[in-house]
Amino acid sequence: MDRSNKGQPRFSFKPEEKLPYSLISIVASDADFDNLEKQIKDTIDFLKNNKSKLELITATKEIQYATLDFGVEDNNNEFTQTMRLPNELLRLAADLGMEIEMSVYR
Repeated sequence: MDRSNKGQPRFSFKPEEKLPYSLISIVASDADFDNLEKQIKDTIDFLKNNKSKLELITATKEIQYATLDFGVEDNNNEFTQTMRLPNELLRLAADLGMEIEMSVYR
């Protein structure tokens, strides 16, 4: 788990750029970027198994954002890319007041 506080440097190579919010970063899955299906399954299990702890995080007013970030690999060979998130994941995240974002890496 990593924690960063509002006002800290956002990047070590740009110390003048400060974080506009506080955050906690927790790894919910160790699956690779090319395995979104496993990331989703692992994250659903993580949310279910840690619900009470995660509720404390989202109830803490000093933490402005609670976000699930899925890192996925860009598939340059495809004209379009579609990534589906199952209802169960969306419901669990919504019940905890968490947002979901997709980070696509090339």
